[in-house]
Amino acid sequence: SAEAARAAEPPPEEVPTPERGDRVQHFAFGLCDVLMSDGESLRIRDVAGAGKTVFVTTHYMDEAEQCGRIALMRAGRIIALDTPAGLKRSAFPEPLLELTPPAAVSPGWADRLRKNTAVALLVPYGMRFHAALRPPADWSALAGDLPKGTTHRRIAPSLEDVFLRLVEGGTG
Repeated sequence: SAEAARAAEPPPEEVPTPERGDRVQHFAFGLCDVLMSDGESLRIRDVAGAGKTVFVTTHYMDEAEQCGRIALMRAGRIIALDTPAGLKRSAFPEPLLELTPPAAVSPGWADRLRKNTAVALLVPYGMRFHAALRPPADWSALAGDLPKGTTHRRIAPSLEDVFLRLVEGGTG
């Protein structure tokens, strides 16, 4: 068939391939250059800016944040597809809090907090925790289950938060 013949054709010269010795170098914050075998480079943003579709695969959420649309996958299936802002809105319709417990904290407090019916999500984030509350819950619904001296502040969700909730299941 014509479709099978097209699939067997080599890629056009302007598309980098490992067979020609092309390689991709990674730079922070989603800025990638494709180095062609002839030493020329194309900046992915320039290609995208010229109206070309660019597929980027990454497990770094700071890189994904730079993309116009993001597809999140779990078990080989797309589970969410939207802009970074749209994913954040849909994954977190409820408030998201950053909790900072004191340095000396009793073991098991996070497990007790996860059992609180007001808590929709509790995940560690370095030395802090991100907690999403079920509506109409507010901070006072958590106060009794938090270690004394825990501070909190309302934060905007990051793509990392979205990934943990949607892809990892958000159980913390």
